[in-house]
Amino acid sequence: MALIKTLEDLASWPGYRLALKEQLNSLEDGDPYYVSKDDFDFDVKNKPWPGRVVLFGKKGQKAMAALKKQGIQFREGTCRRDGKKLIVEGISGGLLKSANKTVAKLPIDAQAIVGSATAPEEPDVEEKKDDKPPAELKKEKTKAFGELKAVLATKPENSKEIVKIAKDAEAAEKAGKWEDATTHYENLNTALAIAKGADDEEEEELGTLENWAEYRVYCRQRFRKLPKDDKTLEPIYISRKKREFDINGKTWKGHAVLAGKKAKNVAKNLKKEGMLFLEGECYADGKEIVASGLPGNALKVAAKTLKMLKLGFTLRSVDGSIEEDDATTDDPMTAAQERASEDTASFGQGLVKYRRSLLMFAQAKSAAMGQLANLERQVAELPGEADLAAALQKKLTEIFQSLQDKVDAAINASDDEREPVTAAVRTQLAQAISDVETNAILKHIDSGPFGVKIQGSLRKALNAIQSSMPA
Repeated sequence: MALIKTLEDLASWPGYRLALKEQLNSLEDGDPYYVSKDDFDFDVKNKPWPGRVVLFGKKGQKAMAALKKQGIQFREGTCRRDGKKLIVEGISGGLLKSANKTVAKLPIDAQAIVGSATAPEEPDVEEKKDDKPPAELKKEKTKAFGELKAVLATKPENSKEIVKIAKDAEAAEKAGKWEDATTHYENLNTALAIAKGADDEEEEELGTLENWAEYRVYCRQRFRKLPKDDKTLEPIYISRKKREFDINGKTWKGHAVLAGKKAKNVAKNLKKEGMLFLEGECYADGKEIVASGLPGNALKVAAKTLKMLKLGFTLRSVDGSIEEDDATTDDPMTAAQERASEDTASFGQGLVKYRRSLLMFAQAKSAAMGQLANLERQVAELPGEADLAAALQKKLTEIFQSLQDKVDAAINASDDEREPVTAAVRTQLAQAISDVETNAILKHIDSGPFGVKIQGSLRKALNAIQSSMPA
């Protein structure tokens, strides 16, 4: 069974194709159909190919839920099969046209058409000016314009941004670009919520930092709930390295800032993706965040991010200053802080290396899946060996999934910094290494005439995990 749980799983083109074929085989009338709002870079023959993520059926629903937590946003509709095509309701023709490019690239028999079997196969909303906007666009637009004038009358700090987003939304709608217009109206409602500062709005959870508008809402909610004095402090996190933020289509590089009780889980999840943080403590003095336990340079770069967020919050240290220490602006960890932490850092650095090796396994597996697709193609070309090729792919996919399950267990266990490597994890990993080294099929493939090498790369990745395990 081909499962898509992570972005690495999704990037693997052979694995993604196999997953969609399984989703298609189990598809029932009325099952959900998903298309990503934006392009995703798939790894096609070791080259990036940007395309929309397409998922469907109950298995696709599980994959969508996992990918959504990692930052991919989807449009949802329903579908039913009509021969080799899918009849899709609830998603605009323009977006289905983009989805069909991914399906054609794979390729699989799942081309999508709108509404009914007699509808045009590839309606383009940019050409069909009489096409009606989707219900979601109308909903977001009604919500936004229902309060736009009242909010602007209060002269909020982000009023220029609100006006710009509103104009972009109306322009996209007028051009018949329904997906762009819907996204603009969603961003407009987010900006209005920030301007209002409503206490009764639903509290957002933050899975990634990909969406700047969601990040702003999250920060505003957390900052406003910080303790009001230094008797009760809450954590504050500042990323050690800059990252790229997409702010209304423009790229800005800055340091991520998180604060509050719930920020710990967000920082932990981002840490798994390779983002490292400095941690301190803080409270709020009005709209001024007062931080301790962090070097001055870290506060200085974090203050720039708060300025870009335009939430009205500022940042200072407990002594009332923000001064740059002896450190580069790209990494706010000071030399003095590094020297002071040398005695305790070795375990932490080892844990980071270990976690990184766990994530690197996904790349090794993706490469192996690519090799597997090449092998399947070569075997299938042999006279009368199509069934053997399919059986071989199924068997090797099971082997890969078993290895991935063991690595996933190690990733989950590594969240506990007190005991990131349990005895069970050590045993499972040792068994995985043994399985790879003794597997007769892998040995035969690597020594065969097909030019495919799978065993060595898997063994290397697993050995890297074992060698980096903290004591």
